[in-house]
Amino acid sequence: MYELADKGVLLKASAGEPGRPVPTSPEGCFVLKLGTPVRGSYGEGVVVGAQCTPGQLTQYRVEKPDGERFWALRDELKTP
Repeated sequence: MYELADKGVLLKASAGEPGRPVPTSPEGCFVLKLGTPVRGSYGEGVVVGAQCTPGQLTQYRVEKPDGERFWALRDELKTP
């Protein structure tokens, strides 16, 4: 699994592993970048992280203005 974090793109072989930095992620993994403003069914906020399983699923971690966070799929998020 690939993870988009403030330290860049990390490749994690398992959930318990911290991940190792990689120069790029597979094409289409992270369409939205960190800091992108988005709106979803749980509210509005900015992208603060993401996880991608290439060819299967990308989910984004969104932080609302009040600090609450939620996960959403790309199709569930709209950009202004």
